[in-house]
Amino acid sequence: MFLRSNSHKTLSIQQQLEYADPHEFPVAPDMADCRAIVERGAALLEAGGAQRERITRVAQRLCAEASALRGDLAG
Repeated sequence: MFLRSNSHKTLSIQQQLEYADPHEFPVAPDMADCRAIVERGAALLEAGGAQRERITRVAQRLCAEASALRGDLAG
């Protein structure tokens, strides 16, 4: 779950990690937002570790790409 931080970073990290539905909730959520946060959290828990595993794979791929760039820059 991401709350708006008056910055592009919370949305950007979701896009970088290839979230299917990037979303930021208000920093001071109203009752409808609170319900949506609970529903989204329940859906993530119901999915088990699938989301975590997908994010791990994307992060590992991005790490490998960054390492290759570092080697190119040093070379």
